[in-house]
Amino acid sequence: MRLVALRHPKPEETYVRVSSFVMPVSCWIPAGHRKECHIYVPLDDNHAWRYDLVFNRERPITDSERYRRTMIEPDYRRVRRMDNHYLQDRQAQRTEDFTGIQGFFNEDACATETMGPIYDRGREHLGQSDKGVIAVRRRILDAIRDHEAGQDPPHVIMQPAANDLSHVDTLADLIPSDRHWREHFPHLTLTSSSPTVSGRG
Repeated sequence: MRLVALRHPKPEETYVRVSSFVMPVSCWIPAGHRKECHIYVPLDDNHAWRYDLVFNRERPITDSERYRRTMIEPDYRRVRRMDNHYLQDRQAQRTEDFTGIQGFFNEDACATETMGPIYDRGREHLGQSDKGVIAVRRRILDAIRDHEAGQDPPHVIMQPAANDLSHVDTLADLIPSDRHWREHFPHLTLTSSSPTVSGRG
């Protein structure tokens, strides 16, 4: 599942941001000059392990790009978590950032964890910016129904020759505004199993 966001910072250029959800548990996002893959592995009905892979295809990752290691304790728990209120700084909240929580990694955790282990999705009010969320949920439900009907789950690859996921990518780049993003990034050519949700900002 590919999410493509297009913005026009100048009339002559288009900013293209591509994120991907890869069945069953991987999210690929662009992060500056590097790329990230977040893998969510279910632990039980209420918890999951999250693994973050950070890489750059052109060069080794620098120490400064490994900053998230400082946010994790030796037991793999986050330093900032619900039981210590994410070390929220009320003074910083007044003068620097409306959350008072350092780093979007921790802000995201606060937003998701404080909903509780299982949230009633019937109470959600999804909007235009949630098209990707809606599409991923539908794809997961379709995959479950297909599997119950006897089909193999997505990305269960039995033959080495089929092990080609070169169309999976995440990127953020500027291209000329008179060129379509699909022409500029031909390796992102769609297949029937990888729909795209596009948005303009």
